[in-house]
Amino acid sequence: MKAALSALKPRVTLPVTIQNSSLSATMTPLDFGNTAPVQGTYHIQVAANAANVSSISLFSTGGLWNSVANQSSTTFNVDGPALGVGLHPFYAGGRKPRRPKIPQDLYRSA
Repeated sequence: MKAALSALKPRVTLPVTIQNSSLSATMTPLDFGNTAPVQGTYHIQVAANAANVSSISLFSTGGLWNSVANQSSTTFNVDGPALGVGLHPFYAGGRKPRRPKIPQDLYRSA
């Protein structure tokens, strides 16, 4: 009887966040608009809320874009032609990408 009752119960999915530090960062696109020509070079600034940062990495289409060590703030150059035309999400983090993401739409200009 117990097995029959448990089969009727709906499943619930809950988001879980596991965090072992209060480290966070802000990611700011400096010269991207809502859309940008693919021919351009752009800049994304990432700044951590602490001074003891071992690395900051920028991720986008295809994985790791660039990384710096032992800096709490940096500005990454983003080469539009290397990414190509399309919508590209950017994430910042340490060894693995972390949210939030910033979507950038690169288009081919005439």
